[in-house]
Amino acid sequence: MLRKAIAAIEIVGGAMGALLFLRHALRVMHAEPDVWRAVPLPLAAFGFCAVAGVLLWLDRPAGCLLTLVALAVQVPSIRTSTFGYSFNVGIGLRMLLSARGVSWFPFWGSELHLTLREAAVRPTLGVNLVALAFCVLVWRRRPVAGSIGGEAHDGAGIR
Repeated sequence: MLRKAIAAIEIVGGAMGALLFLRHALRVMHAEPDVWRAVPLPLAAFGFCAVAGVLLWLDRPAGCLLTLVALAVQVPSIRTSTFGYSFNVGIGLRMLLSARGVSWFPFWGSELHLTLREAAVRPTLGVNLVALAFCVLVWRRRPVAGSIGGEAHDGAGIR
């Protein structure tokens, strides 16, 4: 049951992220025609997560591996004056560390934030605790190496 819940979040979040980015691109294309150069990266990232979710839903061995990758790239959040990165599909709870201390940021939605040379940004490091927890749960459920057809699991399943 938990496996399907994680898969559903990936599927809905991936589709939502791709559709929201396309909607944004259509809205700003007259003022910023170069927005279409950026389309492949978000569509690939959100599409990857949706496909990983479908394969996890179907209980395919590749679904576990792709979901682990999709979740792992959602764990870190970094913002400096030269680089910014955060990626989220579905739900999250970000714990952010900065000079001001620790802050918490719960959210529902999908985003890909990738910037170079941000102005006047305080350095911040963060961890998406939901993605990290899901990553641990999926890792514990992964197919056992050497199993035929990926049918066997390591006994700590998240069905």
